[in-house]
Amino acid sequence: MQKRKSDWGRDLIMVAVAVFVLNIGFMGIYMSIYNSFVADEIGIEPTQLGIVESIRESPGFLSAFIAALTMQIPSPVLSGVVLLIMAVGIGALSQVHTVTALTFWAVFWSVGFHCWAPLQPAMVLSLTKDERKGQRLGQMRRISNAAALLGMLIISFIGTHGIIRTMFIVSGFVIATAAFIIFSVSREKIHTKMPRLVMRRKYSLYYALMFLQGCRKQIFGTFAIFTLVRVYETRVNIVGRLMAVNKVVILIFAPVVGRIVDTIGERKSLSICYSCLALIFLGYGLIHNRMALYVLYCLDNLVFMFSIAVTTYLNRIAPQEDIRPTLSMGVTMDHVASVLVPVTGGLLWEAIGSYETIFFIGSAVAVISLVLVQYLKTQRDDETSQN
Repeated sequence: MQKRKSDWGRDLIMVAVAVFVLNIGFMGIYMSIYNSFVADEIGIEPTQLGIVESIRESPGFLSAFIAALTMQIPSPVLSGVVLLIMAVGIGALSQVHTVTALTFWAVFWSVGFHCWAPLQPAMVLSLTKDERKGQRLGQMRRISNAAALLGMLIISFIGTHGIIRTMFIVSGFVIATAAFIIFSVSREKIHTKMPRLVMRRKYSLYYALMFLQGCRKQIFGTFAIFTLVRVYETRVNIVGRLMAVNKVVILIFAPVVGRIVDTIGERKSLSICYSCLALIFLGYGLIHNRMALYVLYCLDNLVFMFSIAVTTYLNRIAPQEDIRPTLSMGVTMDHVASVLVPVTGGLLWEAIGSYETIFFIGSAVAVISLVLVQYLKTQRDDETSQN
């Protein structure tokens, strides 16, 4: 029996190493200390948090237009530059003492992050065989979360008492290291002549799903943990454990989910994803038991791994030269929601006096997404149209 040749070449390995190093600094160190920093050091309020998050997400709204200006720069070169921007912005948070300064530097590093967001999957897709694209995207997510878990373990081991600002500098240094690693990826192999800006009708379903994904991400990402801390008085160490559990779950299941997506296709994978997310959001609004909410928080992250199917769907319907600009447009669609949802959610919470309505809206968003994915063309549809 002939063994299949692996597509883990040097360049894909270097991308994976850069992803690992980046997420030690970002998802591991930065994400572990940020909430404590803004609550304890800055003294931020819910409405201010929503406003800061909305402004921070604004570079994502401009992602397609930034990409249009930089589309002819090879992906590894641009990736290294934007990761250096991200490193400087996060390191500068060590000197922040006001909400205004926090907002400025959050936007600064966010520019780098949101330019990087479409570049990573674009490079992975270009370096991977067609039958393994979902699997490789899942493996990259696994690598990200293994790195995040390592970063969290570092924080839990050394603690942050008296050195929380120093840890922002450490985070920035680690991210800068990832930038220099990504510079070493071959420029010719994954750089082709691409259009500067892509907005095509045939990708409209992809754009819609990315917009709704932005709604879901911001509702849960901004308010799920904040609800546990604010309403249920969950301690910081418990939040850290929940985040660690999520990373372990993703570490174990991300490649499995990737293989499932490759096997059963995008429509079935996303139907599973959005059906479960609708129930999880509904549970978060109806159930008022802290332990149950802990379970739902972890389930959300497990189920949402299936969303890689949105990216593999785009890869299947788009020619190679459209992938990077269309991924950038997808980030823009995602962030139309990301700019609006945090501030709207924060104002809604304060106006109503409770958090439940926010999660009921999240459940409705998941149901709308479920309806839309039924219109995705399957692999069989593609084969039929070609015959």
